[in-house]
Amino acid sequence: MRTNLILALIWIFCNCTSFKIPTNNESLEGNDKTIKIFFSNNQNFDDLVLIRQKLKKSHIMLTYKKLLFNKESKLKAISITVTCDDGFEGSASTENIELHKSFGIYRNFSDTASIKFMVGNLN
Repeated sequence: MRTNLILALIWIFCNCTSFKIPTNNESLEGNDKTIKIFFSNNQNFDDLVLIRQKLKKSHIMLTYKKLLFNKESKLKAISITVTCDDGFEGSASTENIELHKSFGIYRNFSDTASIKFMVGNLN
């Protein structure tokens, strides 16, 4: 089951410019100029590595400053710094990812976007 999930994520990453990491049965959303990622307590270390690799291909550097996992190896706390090649950057952290369902990264490359970049609580 885990292998199927990883293969599905790799296929999505290779075939989509826009992506969102599905969490809690959420589906992919966005368009070819938008990246939206949510971190959740369902993700493990391997998931975080895949996220970082995909962002790097989109010229976005994700640095994990702090990662804590529970006894099931699922994400519990996270601190990140995000730097885009075009100058956007930011940092955010949460000590309890389960309480912050909208914690993540948002980047819109459209020239007409009213919000171009966010990191942390995306609500």
